[in-house]
Amino acid sequence: MLRFQTMIVSFFRSRHGWLKAGIAAAVLVILIGGALFLRPVKDEEPVAPKGGIISPVFNLPSQTEGILNATMLGMIYYNGKVYTQTYTEIPPEQAINLRGKKLGTAKGNLNGWKQQGKKDTNLASTVDKADVYAVKGYNKNFRIMTYSEEHSYVQTAFYECTGGLPLSAGRDFFKPFKMAGNVVSAQYQSYSEWRTGIDQLHPVPDLELINTLVDQLYDARLSVHEGMDGQMGDYDNDERYRRITIHLKDGTEVTLIMIKGGYIDYGFARMYFQIDNEFATQLWDALSPI
Repeated sequence: MLRFQTMIVSFFRSRHGWLKAGIAAAVLVILIGGALFLRPVKDEEPVAPKGGIISPVFNLPSQTEGILNATMLGMIYYNGKVYTQTYTEIPPEQAINLRGKKLGTAKGNLNGWKQQGKKDTNLASTVDKADVYAVKGYNKNFRIMTYSEEHSYVQTAFYECTGGLPLSAGRDFFKPFKMAGNVVSAQYQSYSEWRTGIDQLHPVPDLELINTLVDQLYDARLSVHEGMDGQMGDYDNDERYRRITIHLKDGTEVTLIMIKGGYIDYGFARMYFQIDNEFATQLWDALSPI
């Protein structure tokens, strides 16, 4: 539960300010009696490649009314897929540059999601009413966005569909992010700096390390959280946790969690990406001390 509580905190606070619950949004997760329910997709279930895995799926509940003791994180149901808020952001003033074709409007509730057709534009969600758009330069099967503007005040967020993917290596997950060849800068924080909301970001002076990290992510070995949590232990501390934000040419900012020992975590994907131990040590040393 500690790991999920940390994810909850990350949902409510972004690099561009604390998100307002019900407006900004992220993932749908249901906590009942302290348990996290991850339900497998029942139809057209993908087959894991040899030696690979299927990325964990956040699936919508059959009953969306009268759920007690539930913690809802934002999501959008579009084109038969669940899109969850991510650890990738964009400064509000740059979001207009990536806003693509309008896809529909998030309606602010999940009622009737089972009856929602792939061409429907009134989209089930846990996001208060907001227009939903494609993201220029990115496949809408992977990433969409919300965008609203009132009195020159912009609210925007990305949503990604990363569940139910057959993955052989990290490249199958990270290639749609388009990080390779597009890194312009990077910053990092310790756990306590992030957790307490201290606006203290340290620049990564050697971008070659970040470019190599991107390459390493492509070759990363994969494992799901549920099979590794006991082995990983507690890493919510300054001794084992670094938060790395990679700035790309198009303005997007991809935040990764580095765990000492060569593991990378991303958003609500519920997976660990294991990179080369020798390089991981080199990178960790470059991000320390704080």
